[in-house]
Amino acid sequence: EKQIMVGFGISNREDFNQVSAKVDGAIIGSAFVKILLDDPDWETSGAAFIENIRN
Repeated sequence: EKQIMVGFGISNREDFNQVSAKVDGAIIGSAFVKILLDDPDWETSGAAFIENIRN
């Protein structure tokens, strides 16, 4: 069985939850890459971003 994943416009927990309720999974790309490119402390910020999405 094929799973349906969506990865457009997902940049926060609310977006993630709304999309995840309708499909098999959500992909966060651009929002995470922005942290990697823009924040000198990307490791801490990236970890906080992921933690916020999970909880």
